[in-house]
Amino acid sequence: MFVSKEKILEKLFSLERKGINPGLDRISYLLEKTGNPHDKFPSIHVAGTNGKGSTASLIASILTEAGYRTGLYTSPHIKQFNERIRICGKTIPDDDLIQLAIKYMEIGNSVGATFFEITTAIAFDYFARNNIEIAVVETGLGGRLDATNVLSPLLSIITSIAIEHTDYLGNTIEQIAFEKGGIIKQNTPTIIGLLPTNAFSVIEQICLERKSRLIQSNSAIANIIGINPDFSMQYQIKTNSNNYLINSPLVGNHQAINHSLAVLAAESVSQHFSVSQQSIYDGVKNVVQNTGLCGRFQIISHSPKIILDTAHNPAAFEKLAETTQLLFPETKFNLVFGAMSDKNVSEMLDKIKLITNLLIIAQPSTRRAMPANSIKQIADKLQIESIIIENPQQAYEYAKSKNEPVIVAGSFYLLADINY
Repeated sequence: MFVSKEKILEKLFSLERKGINPGLDRISYLLEKTGNPHDKFPSIHVAGTNGKGSTASLIASILTEAGYRTGLYTSPHIKQFNERIRICGKTIPDDDLIQLAIKYMEIGNSVGATFFEITTAIAFDYFARNNIEIAVVETGLGGRLDATNVLSPLLSIITSIAIEHTDYLGNTIEQIAFEKGGIIKQNTPTIIGLLPTNAFSVIEQICLERKSRLIQSNSAIANIIGINPDFSMQYQIKTNSNNYLINSPLVGNHQAINHSLAVLAAESVSQHFSVSQQSIYDGVKNVVQNTGLCGRFQIISHSPKIILDTAHNPAAFEKLAETTQLLFPETKFNLVFGAMSDKNVSEMLDKIKLITNLLIIAQPSTRRAMPANSIKQIADKLQIESIIIENPQQAYEYAKSKNEPVIVAGSFYLLADINY
């Protein structure tokens, strides 16, 4: 009997209403019932507060350019669910998605498997049956109890650590670092980005206990050396082995660190996967085509300037403001903004206040969205001029109609609601 993708996804997304339920018992049950597909391919596991999507995509693109059949699992998606699961850049076909979703929802029903657990099982099964040579897997939330943490990776990466998801990960940097550090495995190398001192101490201790060789991002010196006419960037990355001059569509000082992590990852797995310097150059340059990565300071128009960004927490908004001032130092933007109710919106808006001309408040079409009126109250306290246009598409069209520079940011869900 024909079952539509829409009906299947509607049923799958209905599981989101059960909320987040950390733990590895249910995902282990799902995978054991189907022959443990996650054990059939090597992997690289990426966690972090910010930067994990960019870093995972850079690594997957480099491995794809090196000629390897590479799986990439990321979340959330922006336009289509299929974006979460890719092999060499190509999204999972609808037929495979429908078949695997039915299979895992039936298995997961008896144990109350969550949306993310079933999605993760679908990805791992799809990768295994398509004989990938390596997977690059981004955690969903945290690390230690995240559904992806059933993997035994060749390499673990923690891009950054900041306060987030305190309901699940803890209220302090140390507690959050402990949760992120849960992806560190015995006798397996770990690469880390620039971490706060107290987070680094926690990660260093976990690495010592698990005999994991700790590689810090500052072992690859990364600098911006130029901005191209199309506002892509030239980075210089020096490791102990090589000196790379890289052109990338991903811009900003924070992206320089993500590029260094990706290069260190490529070098770290070299005993298993041969990656040439040319593959690194091509992988970085073609990351958007090879992975579908979008919404990372994505400039979609120059007249007027329109920038899309998936920044959705204070640390990311700080980087967004920094990158905007780096590229467009004299420019103020009208900000189309919507956020989830569990976010520190006051701090997010405070980070970008100096470059915001008008705040146009929208409300993404998800039950998790913060009410537009609540955001307006926060904006008023911060003395940011704001208006409410709840429908995201209408808010975006209004911003465009003013023929002034625009940034759209605050949530993946906001970008998903806009046709641009």
